[in-house]
Amino acid sequence: MKKNSSRKIAFYGVMAGLMFVFLLIETFVFTAFFGNFTPAILTLPLAIALSLFNGRKGMWVGGTIFGCCSFFLAIIISNVIFLKF
Repeated sequence: MKKNSSRKIAFYGVMAGLMFVFLLIETFVFTAFFGNFTPAILTLPLAIALSLFNGRKGMWVGGTIFGCCSFFLAIIISNVIFLKF
């Protein structure tokens, strides 16, 4: 039981790191070529993999990881919405 839960935590940690790096790459690389348009070429397969892992609980955790990474990235690059707070 302990080995399985530590495996899930490690999986979610690695996926959170990958999600943040992929969002960062998409934001800076694709905005240089397409302007404000950023296609989800890198993050979409990762979000699907997170959703398919461990049923409904995995879907919730995967969506939360994606949302938190997007939120922190928006704060880091100083999106216009967050400048008023």
